[in-house]
Amino acid sequence: MKKLKRLNIISLCLIFSMSVFAADNGLITKQITVCVDKPGNLSNMIGESKKYCITDLKLTGQINGDDIQFIREMAGCEESDGNADGKLASIDMSETMIVSGGMYYYFDEKSKRMAGVYSWNNIVGEYVFYGCRSLEKVSLPQTSTEIRECAFMGCKKLAEVKLGDSLKTIGERVFFGCSSLKDIRIVGDVEAVGNGAFEDCASLSLVSVDCKRPPLLGNGVFAGCNRKSCVLNIPQNTYNSYWLSAWGDFFINIKEQNNMNK
Repeated sequence: MKKLKRLNIISLCLIFSMSVFAADNGLITKQITVCVDKPGNLSNMIGESKKYCITDLKLTGQINGDDIQFIREMAGCEESDGNADGKLASIDMSETMIVSGGMYYYFDEKSKRMAGVYSWNNIVGEYVFYGCRSLEKVSLPQTSTEIRECAFMGCKKLAEVKLGDSLKTIGERVFFGCSSLKDIRIVGDVEAVGNGAFEDCASLSLVSVDCKRPPLLGNGVFAGCNRKSCVLNIPQNTYNSYWLSAWGDFFINIKEQNNMNK
């Protein structure tokens, strides 16, 4: 059984390799699916020659800090060396699990701690996509329980994000300055949304929350958003709970929706 599983993985890798190398030297616009056979091995599977050509990527398997750093480079992150050649616009990580391990994927020079940021099990870490200027669409892992601070900060082209069903916490300034983000659906059992999580998301016009109990909101979660035009969709029979909470302090347009989870 183990041998068969190994053969299947190898076959997938070979299919991936053939599809990549059959592509032109220019951009690869068709979605590429990569089954990461071992955490930290994504760079070897894609290779340097194709790193800046792929625009649409789906990952399965487990990834660690080394893989995240490679993805950041694919997505045009603006590092101190000025390298921002990546063209990755869409990444589907819904069938991926983030695990501990590898080197740090971001060095935090902005806080007092001056330290590297590493990956942790089932956590979308701090600054994971910070400054990834080519990203437009992201599906996060279904297994992730937390999105930590500044994860998507400054992703100005980001228009669509799909959150995982296991999510419990959205950290501070996660989507700060994502000026192209038009709507967001908060699913599952999210309990808290941190300070400034959606601050300066100027295009945000629809927030759908599936939680029957309003998640706790930090300060200025929607600061800089247009409260007159932004609509809050909530589950049926929860209007009073949301209106009396911090959600009601910002949203003018609150609508109950039937069968939001379907």
